[in-house]
Amino acid sequence: MDEMAERIFSLLKKAKIEQKEFAKIVGTTDKTVSAWKTGRSKSYTKYLPQIAEVLGTSVEYLVTGEEKKPAPITESGLDATKYHMLNEQLL
Repeated sequence: MDEMAERIFSLLKKAKIEQKEFAKIVGTTDKTVSAWKTGRSKSYTKYLPQIAEVLGTSVEYLVTGEEKKPAPITESGLDATKYHMLNEQLL
């Protein structure tokens, strides 16, 4: 099983969703999901948006294993880092 499939099945296990139910929600068959798990198929790539939604994560996390957090927003709508960078450029 490749790293992307490992992330998918790790999240599936944490979510305590049965493979058959997962397959139905994603829009495929339990045999297809089984093929993903055993590494016989990587067709899950075309289902990544659905898989991410069901598992409560992002496609980015499934693909890379990294989840970028959004920059903090200040009252003005700018994140603090950009605000300080703009101020330094103006000085």
